[in-house]
Amino acid sequence: MTQDKRPTRVLFLSSCINGGGAGRSLTVYLNHEGENVEAHVVMPEPGVIEERIEKNVKKIWYVKEFVERIQRCPYAWVEKLGWTWLHWLMNFFALPIATARIICIARRIKPDIIYCNHMLANPVGAFVGTWLKIPVVFHARNIHVAWLGRKFYRFLAGLSCTRRVICNSLASALIYREYTEEKVSVIYNFVDLSEFDRSIISPLLRKSYNIPEDALVIGYLGRILKKKGIHVLLNAFARIYATNPKAYLVLVGDNDGALHHDMRARCEAYAKNLEISDRTFFVGFKEDIRPYLADFDILTLPSVEPESFGRVLIEAMAVGIPSVVSAHGGAVEVVKHGLNGLWSIPGDYDDLARQLDTLLSDADLRQRLGRFGMDHVREQFSESELARRITEVLNEVRNQKVFYFEKRRKQLSDLRNKAHESKSKRRAS
Repeated sequence: MTQDKRPTRVLFLSSCINGGGAGRSLTVYLNHEGENVEAHVVMPEPGVIEERIEKNVKKIWYVKEFVERIQRCPYAWVEKLGWTWLHWLMNFFALPIATARIICIARRIKPDIIYCNHMLANPVGAFVGTWLKIPVVFHARNIHVAWLGRKFYRFLAGLSCTRRVICNSLASALIYREYTEEKVSVIYNFVDLSEFDRSIISPLLRKSYNIPEDALVIGYLGRILKKKGIHVLLNAFARIYATNPKAYLVLVGDNDGALHHDMRARCEAYAKNLEISDRTFFVGFKEDIRPYLADFDILTLPSVEPESFGRVLIEAMAVGIPSVVSAHGGAVEVVKHGLNGLWSIPGDYDDLARQLDTLLSDADLRQRLGRFGMDHVREQFSESELARRITEVLNEVRNQKVFYFEKRRKQLSDLRNKAHESKSKRRAS
């Protein structure tokens, strides 16, 4: 098989551009493997990841119809009308437009591989790959709870154009392994250890919000969504609030861009009803989470639906912060109970309060779990090793494509030679 020495040309489809886990993961990958791939990135618009990746990519292409969520379309006039159903309807027109434009981009750059970095990128990438006969790699970062979602994404994974499915945990790999085991590679999310080095981070949280230095800060970092269990966390903190005057709760994050209602405002009102708002802070979205994360004493991820991974968990580990997580999904693959954090019963705010209180009342335990977490993240979630493994998958898929076309050319050549020999024999007779 002929070896092509040039970097693998990859068309990355990523509609997650404003601080979500998929976007942050792609940023870390490109920052560490940008020299080993020729990266072209399709995004709906410039977002917070643009400045972080632009020096490591050949070109960024903007396709506004390539939306992150089916619930919110890209057209301003639809947003002004405020009709949720109209967003869904218009995206049935917008996504085919996005697909057509991405086909034009792919024809122009002739990628070796199309890499789908987000859930809604998968059907778009699968169509483009099928249409242009380009191999497709999915990066699965979701656990599909709904029956229809599981069926749909397993169908996409089974298409001939889909050569590999990279899953960020065993939990997210489960539905694909049942259907197409040979295509699945489990590669955990990874963290840039040089960025999440506590010695270079200047904490801002306590100073910015007048939180006492001796306060014990319970932190949440992520989007404000119902499935994230924010109501469970608020109820748990209400129990801690009554018994621990040093405890504070800080939520870093904002509404999901696809929502058509203000979930953050609802949660703030609920905190007020629970009479905990004087020690509960909703600080909104922060492009750089490190100065806020570094002021946490405990991170919590109280999701009521299973997380596929929980990227913030390894970011917290990297700076020595223990976590309390709901004991389901990929989170239990990251946080080991009693070693680098604690588990709580999903949806049970009494149990969450107990686990949080266990850490709040034992500084030695927090330090021990934090130290183990720092060691664990360096051993298991280092960017250098895991980013290299993704590149290996991409190179393998590219080589499979080269091998296929070489094999096909050889088959055609053999057929021509046989036809020529047969013709020569007929003439001789």
